[in-house]
Amino acid sequence: MENRDDYLRQRGISPHVERVLSEKHFFSRELLSVLNATDLQELKEIAMGKIPQISRGDRVKALSAIARIGAAEECKILSKIIADEKEEVDLRAVAAANLSLLPPEDAERELITHLNVENELVQAKIIRSLGCIGSKKAIEALDRISQAPSDFIKKEIAFAKTLISYRFGLDRDTLPFVPGADRKLEARSDAINFIIKQIGKDGLMNYLQSFEGSNYGIEVSENIGFKVECGGRVTFLFLLNKKYDHHILSSIIEKKVLFGLLARYIEERDTYTTQSLVLSSPYDRHTLDIIVCRTDGEPLFSGRGYIKESTMTFSITDIERPGTLPCQITGRLTDESLEFQKCYFLKRRQNKRSIMRLNR
Repeated sequence: MENRDDYLRQRGISPHVERVLSEKHFFSRELLSVLNATDLQELKEIAMGKIPQISRGDRVKALSAIARIGAAEECKILSKIIADEKEEVDLRAVAAANLSLLPPEDAERELITHLNVENELVQAKIIRSLGCIGSKKAIEALDRISQAPSDFIKKEIAFAKTLISYRFGLDRDTLPFVPGADRKLEARSDAINFIIKQIGKDGLMNYLQSFEGSNYGIEVSENIGFKVECGGRVTFLFLLNKKYDHHILSSIIEKKVLFGLLARYIEERDTYTTQSLVLSSPYDRHTLDIIVCRTDGEPLFSGRGYIKESTMTFSITDIERPGTLPCQITGRLTDESLEFQKCYFLKRRQNKRSIMRLNR
């Protein structure tokens, strides 16, 4: 059997498509931006398995590529792969996951069509994608399968409905508030170096161009964001655009909000991808519950915001669980600005009985 790369070259596959399929290159907006109509057609054929001697890995890359630059036609291609029970299960799951990157209306329609698929892995990916981009139609469809056969699928359904609920400010499916640890941390020798830097409109475009993956159905602000450096790890806080506006306080005290995305920097790819979500919901007329959770719904940090006159002050701490370091973040929010005042992370979790009150 001849070498796959030689075969692709002999077949006339363009160098751009070869780069997309190459293990030596990662997806980037720059790479995808140079693909022309012929390149896209070749990627579609590869994704559909129409070209011999193409590996499963090549098909996965082709699926991911067409999802990032496609539209209604590409939705149909991914949908057809999901429906084909002769396809490998993990390939069908990849297709379901990538539908969340395509235009929401078209993608939602296809996802709902396959919502009752029998394979649990594929169904879980469909449900997660609906959580990322689904509308009220999706939440109604998810309601109809809430009596799921397994706890795993029930959990996926619950969090997908939660995400949709926060995205649209619905009075239902609120994520249960788990109180953070009662901490009053100050500067100390075992604190991790933690820096939050506000990025304005002029510098933000570079970060937006490096952001990949799902934006969870929200319009991200092009005016303000925050670069976060913690113990050598870099993340970026992308804020919800339509809420971070002239009347943000009145907006967030009235209904639930998917307030922002924390995206981790992946050095090898020079990209940012969402690792956690910032959710807020009204507790009473002057108080907000704030939860930072993983993309699977597991809460990591929580706190409360207190609104007095035209300012909200907030304090967020870690939820005591394995893998989450002790922390405290405080700040203030007005209709004009978001400021972080105190940000401490410790290198290790201490005994629950230890008192973590140290004077500066």
